[in-house]
Amino acid sequence: MSRYKKTAVILAGGEGSRMGHIDKAFLKYNGKTFIQCILEKVDGYEEILIVSNSPEKYKDHKIKVVEDRVKGIGPLGGIYTGLINSSYDEVLILSCDTPFQNRNFLKYLGEMSGDYKVALPVHREGREPLTALYKKSLIGDIEKLIESKMHKIAFLYDNNPVKKVDIDKLPENIDIKNGFRNINTIEELREVGGEKE
Repeated sequence: MSRYKKTAVILAGGEGSRMGHIDKAFLKYNGKTFIQCILEKVDGYEEILIVSNSPEKYKDHKIKVVEDRVKGIGPLGGIYTGLINSSYDEVLILSCDTPFQNRNFLKYLGEMSGDYKVALPVHREGREPLTALYKKSLIGDIEKLIESKMHKIAFLYDNNPVKKVDIDKLPENIDIKNGFRNINTIEELREVGGEKE
C-alpha cells in the first residue's frame, strides 16, 4: 500500500471535563479504545503522532507521543504542537473523541494537494476544524495568535488560503455518516453503545 507523505496527528490532550475527567482516548467502542479506532483509519499516513498531556499512557502503542507544548488553550495548542513535531509539510489533525472516522474520507484528504494552507471539511451545520489538513507554514500564524491570546482555531482561517471540502459533494464511495461525531458525555457514549475503559 502506498503511503501519503503526510503526518496524521491525533489530539488527546483534552481534560474530558464533561465526561467526569475520564481520558476519552481510552473509552471503548466495539471492544477497541477510541485511540485504536482512529489509529486503524490513518494507517496510510507516513507518520502518526499523538499529542497528549499524559504520554506515559501510550507506551504500549508504539506510536510517537509528544506532550502538548501550550496547555490550557484548547485544541489550538495541540495543532501547534502537532505541526512543530511533524516531519511532513501537510498534517492531518484529528480529535481522539471521534472514533467513527471514515477511512475513505481520510484517504481523500490524504490525496489532496494545492496552494491552500488548510483543507477544511464544511457542511450545512458548519465546519470541522478537527478533521482537517493544516500546513506547517501556519506555525508562525499560530504563534502570533497564542501571543495575542486569540485561541479560537477560526482565527487561523481569516488570513490564510482555505480549501473548503464540501462533504455534500464527496465521491460516491465515501459515506461520511457519523464520521465527525464526537463523544463528549456519558450519555453520548451510551447512545452509540460505547463503554468506559
